[in-house]
Amino acid sequence: MAILDPNEVENLGSFIRFAREVSRELEMHPDAYMNVSSSDFLEGAAAWLEDAQSIDPYISSFEEWKFVARLIAAGLIYE
Repeated sequence: MAILDPNEVENLGSFIRFAREVSRELEMHPDAYMNVSSSDFLEGAAAWLEDAQSIDPYISSFEEWKFVARLIAAGLIYE
């Protein structure tokens, strides 16, 4: 499992590389992860956000949630 460290994502290009590496990793090693399906992944991410917001003040003050929602929505339909 060689996923790029999310803390190394600093710009759009490194985010795209990160997303593609996660995608490849899930295809190659699906048994290594709990949330491989899209629905499980999104539920896991939502649950993590609910829990983490109480210990990471950045989550509550983050102002780009609309963009994150657009990213998820686009990922559902874009080929």
